[in-house]
Amino acid sequence: MPDGTEFKPPKPAVVYTAPFRLSWRNVILGTLMGVLVIAILVGAYFAYNKYGEDPLPNNLFQKTSSPSAKTASPSATPTTPSAQQE
Repeated sequence: MPDGTEFKPPKPAVVYTAPFRLSWRNVILGTLMGVLVIAILVGAYFAYNKYGEDPLPNNLFQKTSSPSAKTASPSATPTTPSAQQE
């Protein structure tokens, strides 16, 4: 009969966790999520490049002279001698 002085091993100070279980379900889900993220990024890139450009042509606002343009009148000449070019 034991006398109450049994040997009890000390409790370990390290906490052990369950090992990572790599299953086919996790691999397939991770692959599908990665493909989905890449597809969204590629689609956004192409949508921005197609619809993000300026729809107006570049030469729309270029100023050109028209045949109705008139020459300056003689009263529009500079009055100071330093500003006159002859």
